[in-house]
Amino acid sequence: MFELRDRLHALWQKKKEFLEDLYNQQMFLRDMNQLETLSNTQEVVSVDHMVVDLHLFIHLTLIHEQLLIFFCFIFQIFNFFFLQVL
Repeated sequence: MFELRDRLHALWQKKKEFLEDLYNQQMFLRDMNQLETLSNTQEVVSVDHMVVDLHLFIHLTLIHEQLLIFFCFIFQIFNFFFLQVL
């Protein structure tokens, strides 16, 4: 009986973590969409602004790549554990 309860709790915890990761991924995608919309509507006023915008773009691109790698890693971990439970 206790084993079943512990197993059920473990499954619930894994599902909870998965849903939290999924929620965080959706928030990330929403924010990236807003950033993309904002960046598409901006106009370059001068060369100084263009340099700053370029640095910001590079920085945001690197952050975006790192977050994508992180979410792929989390997704792989979840799949690994989920497939072992089944």
